[in-house]
Amino acid sequence: MSKRTLDLKKTIYNLLNTISAGYCYEAENHYRTNLDRWISSMLLLNFGQQVGGYMNFEEAEDSGSSAHVVGMWLNEGEFAYDALSNVFTFQMKDDVGNIRQVRYGNPKPANFEDAEKLVIEGVAEGDHFVAHNILVKCPSKYNDARGLQEYEAEPTSNS
Repeated sequence: MSKRTLDLKKTIYNLLNTISAGYCYEAENHYRTNLDRWISSMLLLNFGQQVGGYMNFEEAEDSGSSAHVVGMWLNEGEFAYDALSNVFTFQMKDDVGNIRQVRYGNPKPANFEDAEKLVIEGVAEGDHFVAHNILVKCPSKYNDARGLQEYEAEPTSNS
């Protein structure tokens, strides 16, 4: 787990403990105090498991938790969709240069081939990465100089 993730978990834990400790002095009902602490603990536990942050493939493997990995799909590598198992697989290179096979339990996302960047959320399992979500970041036509020129050349009507 990355240092930033651990620091965030400690901060949240301390904040929730401080909030629930404040109720200890002010609450007249002992059961309410325990309920507040239990709720705070459950929030921390559930939130803490989902905090993975942005990592490369190696950091995701080391953490053993859910992670976001940013990279590019390798268009020279194969990608395939198996309709029977509903699994889309492809090769991805993270921003550091690590390459892994990614398995996604859904069909291929729209505009996948046009992707400028991918952000995948999931967990590392052995020599591959199991993605639960894929965010496809496509280039904007306004970032392309030709697209911008075409946009500026369009006639405007002043009626």
